[in-house]
Amino acid sequence: SSGSGSMTTRCSSSGSGSMTTRCSSSGSGSMTTRCSSSGSGSMSTRCSSSGSGSMSTRCSSSGSGSMTTRCSSSGSGSMTTRCSSSGSGSMSTRCSSSGSGSM
Repeated sequence: SSGSGSMTTRCSSSGSGSMTTRCSSSGSGSMTTRCSSSGSGSMSTRCSSSGSGSMSTRCSSSGSGSMTTRCSSSGSGSMTTRCSSSGSGSMSTRCSSSGSGSM
């Protein structure tokens, strides 16, 4: 998404498969990503935002799978990341912010 609009992404996966989500937003708009995975599969989320907009990422994983979240924000916007994992799987979160915004 580019410009002053908003982008909303909702992803849900259950079973033994894998889910990969990549989101990119530039401008003054907002980007919201919500991902949920249950089972033995893996979930990978990558989000990038640049400009004065805001980015919100919420990820939830339950089961024996793995969850990887990478978020990057540059500019004067704000970035919020919420991750929850339950079970025997692994969770990895990497966030990077540059500029005058808040993370």
